[in-house]
Amino acid sequence: MKLIKKSLIASAMVILSTQAFAVNHFHHHANETYFQDEVVTTVAADTKAAAYELGLNKLTDLKVATPSQLEKDLGGISMQTAGVYIEDGSYITVAEKMGADGQMLYTGVVHLSITYSE
Repeated sequence: MKLIKKSLIASAMVILSTQAFAVNHFHHHANETYFQDEVVTTVAADTKAAAYELGLNKLTDLKVATPSQLEKDLGGISMQTAGVYIEDGSYITVAEKMGADGQMLYTGVVHLSITYSE
């Protein structure tokens, strides 16, 4: 009896978790709204502060861009959309890397979620 209960619970968890992952996949049906996470990087900077500033500037530029400009800037989005919009919750991180000469470089990384419909 315990084995049956455990099996039912495990099966239910698997079924429910697969539906949670299905939200991130795209379905190509007409007149549907899609959500997509995007990552945009900036050019390299010499300091973390400069990289954060570049990331903030990029995010600001993307937020004021028109939907058609976002389609061009973000790429990979169908040009037959009814509009592309940036959702709230965007944030900036900095990636650091060291060149062969030992110099540290920092890149601003803008994380954003977009919404568009076809």
